[in-house]
Amino acid sequence: IKIARMAEPLTMDADIMEAEKLSCKIGVADDAAFHLMVQDNLDLLRRAGAELKAFSPLADTSVPQKCQGLYLPSGYVSLYHRELSANFEMMQSIRTFVAQGGVVYAEGDAAAYLCREMGIMGQETVPGANILPGAATSLSEKLEPDRFNLCLVKAVEENMILPRNGMVHGIRDARWSIRLEEQVQQ
Repeated sequence: IKIARMAEPLTMDADIMEAEKLSCKIGVADDAAFHLMVQDNLDLLRRAGAELKAFSPLADTSVPQKCQGLYLPSGYVSLYHRELSANFEMMQSIRTFVAQGGVVYAEGDAAAYLCREMGIMGQETVPGANILPGAATSLSEKLEPDRFNLCLVKAVEENMILPRNGMVHGIRDARWSIRLEEQVQQ
């Protein structure tokens, strides 16, 4: 506290602290399967003018209405992959959302959910949302802290969330192996 009191005053640009007029709505998956999100990213989205709408891929049957983007954070997809797969209505809603031009940002094991199929190594596979043309296999059902880490994600092109080369925090999950069957467009 003594050292902090000796620091010079911190000045901030007022534009950074004030949210712009709402420019888009983003559905944020938030349930037992998807919950490892970076609070800084949520704050960044809000300050950029996004209205965030929570939804549950486990319990809901569709993505939130009038959203332009979906944010699927990492979590415990490996523990809930059967339940997620059984929610056919939600997966169809996500496919329709993407087919109509909606943008999806998935972190860590959320990318496995977007594959054609997903499963645990040595166990049966179940259908995924079929957005990515591949199969996702988890090495373990359990989250092991040394198998994931925070990383920076760079936008390869301008989008509704970031300018080209803009950065956000993400989660890299080393539990999953995704075998793509064809080239995915960026």
